[in-house]
Order: sequence, then structure tokens, then C-alpha cells
Amino acid sequence: MESVTYYLSNRNRAEQFEQTFECFFQDKLLYEPFNVVKAGSGISIPIILDSSPHAIRIGQWGFMQDPEPVDGYSKSLKGEISKLDVVLGRGLVKEADGRCLVLADGLFAYNGIVDTGIPYYLYHDDYLPFGIPGYYKYHGEDFYSVCIVVDPNWSPFFSNRFSCKNGLPAVLEKELEMKWLKRDLSTDSIRNLLSLKTSNPFTAHSITKSFSDIEYENYNVLNPVTYPDTLREVSSRII
Repeated sequence: MESVTYYLSNRNRAEQFEQTFECFFQDKLLYEPFNVVKAGSGISIPIILDSSPHAIRIGQWGFMQDPEPVDGYSKSLKGEISKLDVVLGRGLVKEADGRCLVLADGLFAYNGIVDTGIPYYLYHDDYLPFGIPGYYKYHGEDFYSVCIVVDPNWSPFFSNRFSCKNGLPAVLEKELEMKWLKRDLSTDSIRNLLSLKTSNPFTAHSITKSFSDIEYENYNVLNPVTYPDTLREVSSRII
């Protein structure tokens, strides 16, 4: 599978995640909001494990396959796993210690060639967090590395208007989030669960092409930007 750079956004405070998912951070002081989180960057993101579904923990986005990273942290990391690999139980699924929810409140997609086209910031109208199905590996001392499930058919909107390549994060319907964490979930149940699309609509607007290069603390990177060849509407309500 061709490599694609994935980004998430976590702008909400810890209390909002706790309210949305009805559970508490194991250590709230470890969470820090970021406008842009890149897979393999070493930035911590909130997760919920199948082994402890009533607590929010902190994980590193980027599945660490090597016990000892070689020649740099990012080379041993994989940020995503395809829906097909999940259904077939191959690849990182075999190496994972379990399933998890990766929590975020924003996604990023491109209109045009991925990483060179016009970037779009995607979010719920209320900016509330949502859960992305994922897998985790435990490395001891309460350290977890995670990857997210991506699906090229997650939304017809993206197929028609964005270059998805391997797909976008397979955001789950709210009532299905905890079902993903059931430890006795069968292969058929996993396949059926990942086939259901979220009905909570997203809004998208174009942003600066340098959104991933600017300091993460700069909230202006997510402000709407209009391009000559942008989509007809700068802000689009999508499903």
C-alpha cells in the first residue's frame, strides 16, 4: 500500500473529551491540545483501549513495529491500516495487542493530488470529538503506540471531490464506538461495523497549504483560505 501522510486535529480541552465519551482521563495532565497532529510525529493523542473502555489514556500515533527504533523514531512507525487488512486479519492486526478508539475532533483531506493539492479541514458543526477505530501495541510502562483504520469508501463525497488514495479515517457512528471495543467481536461483526458510515455530517473548508509546517499552537492555520481553483464553496457541509 502506497504511503500517505495522515493528519488529525485535537483542539478540544480534556473535559470535552471526557463529557463526549463519558469516561475520564487516566492522567489528564498528559493531554495537550494540538491543531495539527501528524502520524509519527511523537505527539500524544487520546485513546480508549478495549482492555479498559472506561478510561481515556494517552498514546503515540504511529504503530511501533520495532522494539528499538532504528535511525530515528519515525522510521519504525505506521500510522494507518486499511479496512481490507482489518477484515482479512493481516498486517498490523496480527502484531497488535488489541483494538482501540483514537479520539480526534478534526480530519484533513486534499482536493487534488494528496500532499500537493488544496488541503481541507473537516470537522463536525459543533466541533465535538469523534472516535476513529484503531489498533494498539503495548510497550510497557503505560506506553502505547496506535494506528487508525482508513477506508477509501468511507464517504461518496470524498470519492467524488477529494483524492483519498488509501482512504480517510473510518469515523464511527457514535453508538458504535463502544461496540468496536468489545473484546469478543467476531470477524463478521468487525466487517459489518466498518461498513456502516457515520450519519453525523462534517463541514469542510480549505486552509493554508503550509498548515502542517507552521507551529502547532498557531490557531490561524485552520482558518478558511480561498484559492483561485478552490471548490465552488469555501465551506461545504458534507456527509
